Amino acid sequence: MGSLGVARVEEGLGDRTLLLNLDEYEKLGKAIAEGRLDKRFLQLVRSLSQSRPRLVFLLSGAHGFDELDPIWSDNFIHAHLLRVGHLNREETVELITRPADDFPDVYDADAVEGIWTLAAGHPFLTQLLCQTVIRRANEDSLKRVPRSLVTAVAAEIVTEEVVPYFHDLWAKELTDAARTVLVGVAEQNGVGASRSLLESKVGADAGAALALLLRREVMLEGEDGYSFKVPLVGMWVARKAGLPLPAAASS
Repeated sequence: MGSLGVARVEEGLGDRTLLLNLDEYEKLGKAIAEGRLDKRFLQLVRSLSQSRPRLVFLLSGAHGFDELDPIWSDNFIHAHLLRVGHLNREETVELITRPADDFPDVYDADAVEGIWTLAAGHPFLTQLLCQTVIRRANEDSLKRVPRSLVTAVAAEIVTEEVVPYFHDLWAKELTDAARTVLVGVAEQNGVGASRSLLESKVGADAGAALALLLRREVMLEGEDGYSFKVPLVGMWVARKAGLPLPAAASS
């Protein structure tokens, strides 16, 4: 689009702002590296974002510029970073019990607690649990959702091959050392794995692996050691490694 075309778009906007979302923006870098996209595309986006106040670009993805090729930080040093984390307890309960204004009261209180405990406010996994639980409740003609159904559905989800989140996290987002660390934590029932234990498994790569897992909000660091932030992810890792499900997930 030439400058005249951009000017016409802006004229049509009036006082409004046009938000252009480049989702999974990391794939653009891969396309550039493979020669399928001219790197000048990023220069164009940078130029438009700096010179056209009515055009706002949102680059959404799983990585920060500091984790990618320097071409990103070179072109978008002016960009504002906004990290989207997990929902808090109040927000999660609202998502579970009122996904729509007319959603009926169908969850037992301990079922809501079970979803919060297992998904820990992770937006996608919370929605996945709720969607699957409600579908199962309808199939079984249940008027109320008990916690036992939530537990059963969670166990099913971590064994299914149709949930891309777990596989993408494992295969695309993590290093070999980070995967070894996760298995090490799973071997400790998902909680309280000491740094010395994890260092014994991955050696000098432990620091970088732990930093990556903390940044990805896959793990938590506490006084007792390292634990899975989202128990449902811990269940999947345990299944992947051929380990028993964590005790907390079986309650």
